[in-house]
Amino acid sequence: MNNNLNTIVQYLNSLTQDARDLIAATADSAEDNVRVARKRLSTAVDSGGVAYERVRDDARDKARCAGQTICANPGVSLAIVVAIGALVALLLTRRRD
Repeated sequence: MNNNLNTIVQYLNSLTQDARDLIAATADSAEDNVRVARKRLSTAVDSGGVAYERVRDDARDKARCAGQTICANPGVSLAIVVAIGALVALLLTRRRD
């Protein structure tokens, strides 16, 4: 899971850098449609960065909260994991008639 997340982060960083490079490469263009496209792309990159940071911080907070809850209630956490495992086993082993 962590490898997939790191790969996604690398792709997003690469995409962001490519967009910034494109904005810089078209800086000398005086055409209206290019200026409008540059402005829209720049706005999208900025808002995407803000959204990414918000999601990252929210996920980090929720993971921290889940970890604290599990540490505070290990018995309940274990019971939940066993129940989920039993349910999955039941669903996987049931007969299809």
